[in-house]
Amino acid sequence: MKKKDIFLILIVLIIAGAFLLFNYMRPNLREGVVVVKIHGKVVKTYDLAKDGTYKIKDGENVIQIKDKKVKMIEATCPDKICVHHKAISKDGESIICLPHKLVVEIDSKKKSEFDFVV
Repeated sequence: MKKKDIFLILIVLIIAGAFLLFNYMRPNLREGVVVVKIHGKVVKTYDLAKDGTYKIKDGENVIQIKDKKVKMIEATCPDKICVHHKAISKDGESIICLPHKLVVEIDSKKKSEFDFVV
């Protein structure tokens, strides 16, 4: 490898790192709603600003909204991957429970002006 090759690799890594840092550090758009979908149909929406615990689908799943973050705290599915998922708070993030065909996602009132992910 020549000096120019190493320089080019470093420039590409710096640019990619800057995009990742920008995406990670961008402000959270936490002025939205929590949308709950079962089989692709919206069954309930909750205000992200109001703390509370809500049962979904006859108590098979329980979500908790706290400090403008949403977390699945209980589920009757066998693998409980959705329960181990981190809390979500940004526009477009989601928690999915495949056995119950359930999607919990954040839908912000403000839309981000950027539409890309590095």
